[in-house]
Amino acid sequence: MDKKKQQQFPLKEKQEILLEMENGGKKGGIAKKYGISLSTLSTFLKQKSKIEQNIDADALGPQRKKMRTADYEEVDKAVYMWFVEMRAKNIPINGPLLCERTRSFARSLGFPEFMGSTGWLHSFRERLGISHKILNGEANDAPQEGASSWQLETLQAALKEYSLANIYNADKTALFYKLMLNKTLEFKGNKCFGGKSSKERITALLCTNSTGTDKLKPLIIGKFGKPRCFKGVQHLPCEYRQNTKAWMTSVVFEEWLLCLERRMKAEKRRILLIIDNCSSHIVCLAIWRM
Repeated sequence: MDKKKQQQFPLKEKQEILLEMENGGKKGGIAKKYGISLSTLSTFLKQKSKIEQNIDADALGPQRKKMRTADYEEVDKAVYMWFVEMRAKNIPINGPLLCERTRSFARSLGFPEFMGSTGWLHSFRERLGISHKILNGEANDAPQEGASSWQLETLQAALKEYSLANIYNADKTALFYKLMLNKTLEFKGNKCFGGKSSKERITALLCTNSTGTDKLKPLIIGKFGKPRCFKGVQHLPCEYRQNTKAWMTSVVFEEWLLCLERRMKAEKRRILLIIDNCSSHIVCLAIWRM
């Protein structure tokens, strides 16, 4: 283990090392156990009082590695608490979203000059030991008992507050428009072989109310910004958005949701929108409610 790694222990782990020393542990054994040098262990002992002062998890986070305080400590603390809350709900957080929420907290706390730059994001992640990780799907399946209870109690109570015309459901679907048939006619005795399945797709978000009297324009998400088939077309029977994978994103969904909100405000209507818990929906709603 190199010197830099030896010194980048989370404060919580430094505290554990010091506690073992207080309980009579031998320096050599402890150093070997944690893979650090005796000089590093001596440094921890010299910093004992400072480590104990900064170990407060509410202020710094139990995985924080450096004891240097941030220039905007109040902002850091607010962002840390928000980050912990969002991840406890399995809401994905990326760098741009974290920076945007941080700028919002900074303005609220009286620091309008705070920029929330890429450099700040890097330092914040280093201070708290935050890294990029790949999401591996749902940690736990939704309990059937809890789902049934939600449908019978929470959902039914919410539905009673709205007329059928003001209850909307939105859902998205993928259209693999170049996908060939998976069955074919063939002479008896001949083997059937197919080519590689095309993954070219578009995503469609469809939304309507319970009575079917208000079917919103479909939102279509494609891979290309200006498809050739659109050449010369003045009006589309849908809303069209683009990203490289033709997937729904939190940015696209938030834009669609805000347009729907403006329309309902203009019509002086209060509606109930039912959607699934796709990650792009969850991130957007987490921001929208705040």
